[in-house]
This record gives sequence, C-alpha cells and structure tokens, in this order.
Amino acid sequence: MVDWSDSELSITKQAELLSLNRSSLYYKPVQPSSEDVAMKHRIYSPDETPFLEEDLLELRHLERLRFSFVDQCSDLKRKIISLLDHVFPEYEKVFSNIFGLSSTEVLLNAPLPEDLLDIDTQKLANLLNQVSKGRYGESRARAKAHQLQDSALDSFGITVGLDRFKLQIKLF
Repeated sequence: MVDWSDSELSITKQAELLSLNRSSLYYKPVQPSSEDVAMKHRIYSPDETPFLEEDLLELRHLERLRFSFVDQCSDLKRKIISLLDHVFPEYEKVFSNIFGLSSTEVLLNAPLPEDLLDIDTQKLANLLNQVSKGRYGESRARAKAHQLQDSALDSFGITVGLDRFKLQIKLF
C-alpha cells in the first residue's frame, strides 16, 4: 500500500492519493496485557446466579405473563377509546381519566349518549357521588351529571349499529 522507501513521493502525498489518514499509517497495534484479558473475561462472562434453574425459569415465565397482561390492558384501553370516539366523541372532555372509577361506572350503566339522556339527572349525580365515595359532593356530582347529559345531547357520534357498540363497551 504505502512504500516507505519511495523517495519521489512523500508519505503525506501517498496517504493523500490513497485517501488515507496519515496518522493511521504510523499506528502500531499493541497486544493487550494479561490483566486486560483477565478483566474482559470477568466482565463478559456471566457469574453463576444464586437462583436454581427452576426458579429462574419461573421468574422468566412470570415476567412474560405480566408483560402479556399489561399489553392486553393497553390494547383494551385503545379499543374502548376507539369505540367511544365513534359513538360519543365528547365523552373524553367530561372526565379527566376515562378509565377512572366514576367514568367506568358511568360507562357500565350508560355507554351511549342516548342511555345518558334516559337517566334522570339526580340519579346520575347520585351514582357519581356514590362511586367517588362522596369526594364529588352533591353540587359537583350534579354539575358533572349535567355536563355529561349536555355533552350527550350535543353529541355528533354515529347512530348506526349502536347495539353492537353498546355491547362492546360493556364487555371491555
């Protein structure tokens, strides 16, 4: 590659013609010391674990099971959000967390806007107050019930095949 004894072309010119970095021509690799080799073996070779093989397999299985459950829960939440976007897109604006206790109880009792309009406002307010264990208070629960029913009245969600959507929301 590079001719060190060439008197016509300097090393710099040869490196430039070969598109090489001149400083890399002078690099001479050094063999790693025995201490470095030993350190690499300690770092990269796994130590024996205090777990028996059976315990380790059980832990792996439980970890995979938990991951599967979390994945399924996330998938169900996405499906519920999608269903609500179809039939009652305004619902998300009423509750800060549509998977909270109050929201979940409302969805179980009245998953569609039409269902919310069929429920008496006071009954809906009592349901919200009961589920929140009194944290809403009477006036705030009544205001939330009015807000829900106003949103249901003004909803622009689809109105075709509502029985299927209602069943799916209740099942999830």
